[in-house]
This record gives sequence, structure tokens and C-alpha cells, in this order.
Amino acid sequence: MKIKKIPYSELRTSRYQELFIASEVSTPFHSLDWLDLIIETNAALRLELVVISDNHQEIAFLPYFTKMNWPSFWMFMPHWAYSGFIYEKLNETILFDFLRKNSFTNYFTCMVIFEGELYKTLPYLHGIFEKYSSWILETTNTFEDMMSAIPSKTRNQIRKAFKEGVTYKKIETKQELEEIKQIYSMLVLKHNIQSPYPSILFDELYKLSLKGGNISFNIAKYDDQVIAYSVFLMSRKQVFYWLNASISDYSSLNATNGILSLMIQACCKDNEVKFINFGAVPYGNDGLMHFKKNWGTTEVKYGYYDSTIKHMKERLNAIMGK
Repeated sequence: MKIKKIPYSELRTSRYQELFIASEVSTPFHSLDWLDLIIETNAALRLELVVISDNHQEIAFLPYFTKMNWPSFWMFMPHWAYSGFIYEKLNETILFDFLRKNSFTNYFTCMVIFEGELYKTLPYLHGIFEKYSSWILETTNTFEDMMSAIPSKTRNQIRKAFKEGVTYKKIETKQELEEIKQIYSMLVLKHNIQSPYPSILFDELYKLSLKGGNISFNIAKYDDQVIAYSVFLMSRKQVFYWLNASISDYSSLNATNGILSLMIQACCKDNEVKFINFGAVPYGNDGLMHFKKNWGTTEVKYGYYDSTIKHMKERLNAIMGK
């Protein structure tokens, strides 16, 4: 096996897509749609990949981001990935032993590791490892069983919205996009968000959703007006519930829950999808935790591996001649 680091421009996307679809460990954060979204909306980031090949064939990929145009002194500072390697029919023990022997941590200094395959490499790596939580909803039960487990108030609000004429669909028009941007602007003002998402993010989400790939941009409409939206990221076995907001004047209709219920229903019908990831809960945000628990999610640990300090010491020692 051989390991190398390549820029995104050199990626053989057809092979990457093959592994993304076939891999049992691929996540929504491995999708080309997600990777394209990040680099299109963050001019300061550069996408690179660690590639492992065998017999002239790529057998594993790890996409990660780094800052562009940083002074050379700071190049030891964090690079990061949203998840681990994707691969198919690869012996994990051989892979991890290969990474250890080839100084894997020299390829980048900071990464997020979801619980699973790369989690097991930690005994080989030297850095700081912290555990965080994400909230997972398994979709292996029937939709009816899952809905019966949520609070009756939530179920009644969803039924009420349907009866009163709320409609749910994917975004289709530029007018709907502009209404969504207005809803997000109201959210920013209401919660005094200091670092809001740029407008271009919604533009790119709109384009990618229309393409019908791994991003689903869903909306709720009432009286021909967009009153709520939600964004889902998808892979073959996972769905990530990313963004959502609604107009407070229509809070009694709880349209975001309506959108979510339809996604859950779709996942229950898809035998491939195993769970919806509701994401993490910031420390002290009891309201958000209550919301996620109400949907029957369970807490799952994931890791954040940070070898920045180790690389800082190595870089400083090299500069100082030690």
C-alpha cells in the first residue's frame, strides 16, 4: 500500500464516488456535495485528501480542509476533517497498522472522528483526544412506532398543520430561496448570532438540492408563503439534520417538525438508512437537548482528536534548532 496527499483538483472523483456509495462507513460529510459546498462558501479553505492506494487503485480516502495563504510558520496549525476514511472491503487492522507505521499524524494536525473505524486508531496516535456527544435517531422501527414515541403535543401540532393546509416539499424557485433568506435573517436578529452563515451558503444549497444529490433542502408553505425550512445531508446509511428555522408567527403549526416527520417517514421506508443524526448539543443548551430527546434520540459519543500541541512543539523545536 502507498499513502499520499493530493489537492482536490487531482481527485479522481469517479473512484471517490464509487467508494462513497459502497462504503459501510461513509457519512454525509464525505459526500462530494458537502465538500463542494464548504469550499464554495469558504474562500479561505482548501480541500485536500489523504489517499491510500494498492496495486495502482485507490482503496481509501480521507478528505480534510486546511487554511489557504497562511505564513509558513503557522502551517502546523489545525487542519481538520469532518469524519474518517471511507473504504470498501479493507481490513481495518491492516489499515490502522499501515497508518501508524507511516506517521499518519504528519499529514494533518487536527480532525474530528465520529465513533467507528478511525476511532480505533487512537491508541497509535499521540495528541489530545476529547469525547463529545451527538444525538442519534435510529430508523429501523416503523414510522408509526416512532411517531407514537414522541410527545402527543408534537404529534397534534403536526396533524394540525396538515389539516390547516401546510404543504411540504423541496425548494424549487428563486422566490422561495429569497423567503428562506428572510427567515434566516430574522433568526439571526432574534438570537443575536454573531457569525451568521453567508447568503452564498443558501444559494449553493439551493443549487445542490435542485441537482438531486446528497443535500435535501426542504420547505413548508402556508398561504403560498414559506414559513419554515430544513436542510438534510445524506449518505447511503445516514442522514444528518443540519439547518432549520421558521417564522415565529406560525409557531403553533410547528412546521419544522412537520418537515422532520416526513424525512423520518422517508428514512423508515428506505431499508438502507439506519439513523438520522441530530447533531451535538452545545453546553448549557437545555432547550435543544429537550427537543432532541423528545424525538427519541439517544446519545452517542464521538471523538475530537487534536495533535496541534504535539506539532507546535515539534515545529518550534525545529525552528529553535533543538
